[in-house]
Amino acid sequence: MTASYHIDASAPRTVRLKAFLHGQAQAVASLIGACAVWSIAKAVGVVQAFQMARLLSTLVELRDDQLKSLGITRSDIPQYALKLMTDDHAAD
Repeated sequence: MTASYHIDASAPRTVRLKAFLHGQAQAVASLIGACAVWSIAKAVGVVQAFQMARLLSTLVELRDDQLKSLGITRSDIPQYALKLMTDDHAAD
């Protein structure tokens, strides 16, 4: 992705320095972009973990008859929550 410039060794020092700095700036910009993508991915993971915890907490607080109306038992709660989260994010 980075452009490669051939600068003649006989070119003025300022021209060579500009070309070098341009290449370094591109490398830094690429690194910053990669860090931003990584940070966003981590933030999304944290948000999903909080959503899952909140969903599990809500389901655990339901009475057995309410769980039955959803077609699940207490032991099904983790799998049911995962299914809800997966279906929800697939719709995004």
